[in-house]
Amino acid sequence: MDTIDFFRVYHHWEDPKPYIALKGNPAPDGCKAWIRSLKGTGSHVCWFKIQCHEFIGYSTATERDIAYLRSVVDEWLARAGLFLDDFTLGRIDYDYNFYMSPNEFRVLITTMQQLSKRIMRMNKWRSEQKSTVYYLSKSRHAQLYRKDLERMAKDLPVREVEINLCRQEVQCHAARIKYMKREYGLVRDWENWVTPEMEAEYLTTAEPVFLSGDFYSMDGAVDIIQASGLTPCHKKRLRDMLAVIQSGTMDALKGYASRNTVLKYLTMLKDLNVNPLTIKTNFENNPCGITYIANPFFKCKGI
Repeated sequence: MDTIDFFRVYHHWEDPKPYIALKGNPAPDGCKAWIRSLKGTGSHVCWFKIQCHEFIGYSTATERDIAYLRSVVDEWLARAGLFLDDFTLGRIDYDYNFYMSPNEFRVLITTMQQLSKRIMRMNKWRSEQKSTVYYLSKSRHAQLYRKDLERMAKDLPVREVEINLCRQEVQCHAARIKYMKREYGLVRDWENWVTPEMEAEYLTTAEPVFLSGDFYSMDGAVDIIQASGLTPCHKKRLRDMLAVIQSGTMDALKGYASRNTVLKYLTMLKDLNVNPLTIKTNFENNPCGITYIANPFFKCKGI
């Protein structure tokens, strides 16, 4: 769990002193409060942000971690005479962190360029080992990046623990949180959203970006397909499909077969633990000759 934003609107007839005190009082490291005016209304919005990793490190958040976070926030708000239950969730970023060598990460990012162009949104933090940012919808963003490169791009010091630290992240913006309240009655509060279960749900359901299966070279993937119990026809179709993807992107599958057929073949690959995105072995894309990367993403860790 990475960043959490909460807010509360207070009107001109309310006492502003508690909110001013929250902004002005010393905040715990990793917490910040600020106030914005609502133009033309006389009302204001008090926001506060929690940088979770400042408190719980870079491991996956547990119930105990979240209880500790809650105690820190409750104590901070109480000093200003405020209560967390009076605030509304504005945004929450879920994440899963893992380490990977720079060479492996570079190959992984290059391999993930085969994802659908409709999914792949933009590149950020430009460098030789650029981190790639992906887009799922207007209300949810999913991205994979290296934390040390992000901090260097922002001219921030890199901590030792952040060197080669890779992050799989799903951001739930206000539109998503509002949608869940409108469609499912999910209240925009700590109890519903700041949980290990909700984090696991969003990291796991980002599969259009973080596909299942280990990453193999074309030869490695074909060897597994050939050794499987699939029919010769299915084996050929899977080999052909991998070649179509590697030559372009997942978008090329539109002209390869119907949507239902493609989904059936992707399920077959998933059952074989083979990712449909294969590692290119040419020197330009893969100078170290990497032919296999174990899937590093959250859902493959059994958490």
